[in-house]
Amino acid sequence: MSNISYTRLCHEIKLLQDVVINLELVETIEKKIIYSIQNVNDNLELIFNENIKFDECKIEIKLLEDSIFYDKNVNLFISFIFTEQYPFSCCDITYNNFLDTINLSKQILNNIRKLMISENYFINENEENNEKYYIYYRLNKYIKEYKKWWISGDRLKNFVNNFLIIIYDIGNEIKKKDETYNEEIPSFLTDNVFTSTIFKDPVVAEDGFTYEREAIQKWFNNNKRSPTSGKILNSLVLYPNHDMRSRCIEWKELHSIKSEL
Repeated sequence: MSNISYTRLCHEIKLLQDVVINLELVETIEKKIIYSIQNVNDNLELIFNENIKFDECKIEIKLLEDSIFYDKNVNLFISFIFTEQYPFSCCDITYNNFLDTINLSKQILNNIRKLMISENYFINENEENNEKYYIYYRLNKYIKEYKKWWISGDRLKNFVNNFLIIIYDIGNEIKKKDETYNEEIPSFLTDNVFTSTIFKDPVVAEDGFTYEREAIQKWFNNNKRSPTSGKILNSLVLYPNHDMRSRCIEWKELHSIKSEL
């Protein structure tokens, strides 16, 4: 790497040091950590003055606190791998699967699924983490586009800031897909068979169970059995559950935070 590119890269990494929890410089061939702000007393200026070779920068950073993906115990890790192009360029950007250890509410997962359906994103019913895969898909798509238009010498700090904003914006997009609540929806107010969300138009079937009207009607188009007991039903007539509807409306009025979005 030329002196000019090395100087510019050092400048960018110094800027990163101001905003991250941890930063490491790595020589990837030997997998050797050159510098870590947590366990090395020498400052970056000294490391750079010695022209120590490295080709990867790993950073650890917190998500924005008002993001739906924020968890005080889960951090975001991003790695930049550099080329020797002038003044410097980034040939790869990777990040950890930070969502894998974050528990998302049923409401948020349902909102993500609605977004997936609206975008015709393929849903594999045999997979348990379709919703999280979708978020990773959105983030990977952003990184791919960012790398495609990467300008030699582009600022690493700008990417970090933009990446955090993208995660935050995706979260807002998910929240706005439907009402969001300040508490987990009680199970007894939820259609646990079909939608996994709070009832909007609850109806009672012949089996005595309550379902979301649209969902149970679609079920009856191809099946004459109870989706709960599996028994054949003599009647497919549905009766409005006015008491359940009133209780759901009351709960949503007390717990909705839609107006804060």
